[in-house]
Amino acid sequence: MQPYFYPYIGYYQLISECDVFVFLDDVNFIKKGFIHKNFINVNGEKSQINLRIVKASQNKKINELKISDSRSDFLNKVEECYKKSPYWLDVCKIIEKHELEDDESLSGFLISTNCHLISYLNLNANILKASDIESQISGLRGEDRILEIVKTIGGTSYINLPGGKNLYSDDNFRKNNIELNFLEPNLKLDGVIENSFSIIDCVANYGFNHLNKWFSGSSIK
Repeated sequence: MQPYFYPYIGYYQLISECDVFVFLDDVNFIKKGFIHKNFINVNGEKSQINLRIVKASQNKKINELKISDSRSDFLNKVEECYKKSPYWLDVCKIIEKHELEDDESLSGFLISTNCHLISYLNLNANILKASDIESQISGLRGEDRILEIVKTIGGTSYINLPGGKNLYSDDNFRKNNIELNFLEPNLKLDGVIENSFSIIDCVANYGFNHLNKWFSGSSIK
């Protein structure tokens, strides 16, 4: 998956089901996607949080872009929204890593902040970057690229979120002796209300200890 900006809990449930998780850091940046933005819950309404990109372009790869300083706006907005939340101290553990924004590398920052969360959520997947195995997958795109990544790292199955169902063919995966699975995330953290906001909102309202229990409830279909 592409590295995203404080993604929703389903992203981390996907990681929890993986032995190896590969960040697609060398694919094209998507302006309308969640690479540089997400949403938090402000009084029941969606409010966008952003990461500023220097000369953002869909003609550039994620690891070719740099970020500009948007720390103050981001930190102030998160603090204003969640400082009185029951697990504000857990939120502070997330945003302390935001200081790495001065790293300037978009992919470097996103991977670092996600790995920080992966650690706090006690997920055990081995983390790789697609750019580290570029020589084996050079020139391949789409499904062919994914298949080759799985083969290169010795995988026998590939797991994606439901949004990927239209991107991949069961037949092609079977021909390559790779099992294709899709994860249905559990977003009803309190059993009733679905939470599809940024992981920041989940941490603020439930805390890391409570969230860890949800990953065992994921189901692959």
